[in-house]
Amino acid sequence: MARLYELSADYERLFSEFDRLNDIESELTAQPDGTYTDSSGNTVSDPAEYKQELLTAWFDTLDGIEGEIESKAENIACCIKDLRAESAAIAAEKKQLDAREKRAKAKIQSLTAYLLETMQRVNLRKISTPRAALSVSDGRLSVKIPDEAGFIKWAQNSGRDDLLNFKAPEISKTAVRSAIEGGEEIPGASLGKTPSITIK
Repeated sequence: MARLYELSADYERLFSEFDRLNDIESELTAQPDGTYTDSSGNTVSDPAEYKQELLTAWFDTLDGIEGEIESKAENIACCIKDLRAESAAIAAEKKQLDAREKRAKAKIQSLTAYLLETMQRVNLRKISTPRAALSVSDGRLSVKIPDEAGFIKWAQNSGRDDLLNFKAPEISKTAVRSAIEGGEEIPGASLGKTPSITIK
């Protein structure tokens, strides 16, 4: 069974053949007895009837290809609709899982802080039981900046950009579109449409 792209190629070839069939008389060679022969040497008694037979066959072939294309396109469209539903279900599940993960992490952070505070308060550095082993350490040396906005302002005013990370600039396609629509020529940018297909 032909694939959809193969049917599309057949469709294109069929339409290119249509122009030739409409001018098929020019390919016929007149014979002394009043008949004609086609390019394959077959005898043609009536060019008009011959042309009509070829066009009838052409339309029959077209109907067959269109039927196959529609059937295959329908199957693919239904597959896409099923995948959309599956994707939406996965996205909804992911959203729920993300929310559960966020709540679990918040609980972990809260309970960890409570455990640490409790053990520090009673000056207990280790607990070992059959199901868990806990130990309190002084931790790694890390930078603490309670007021990040204030620090950024200080670094910028003090010429200490080396203490900051800057993100790479991003293109505002909305602004570029507005500029082009306003008559500006923007090098390397243009407006164009992307073909799409609607499946319902």
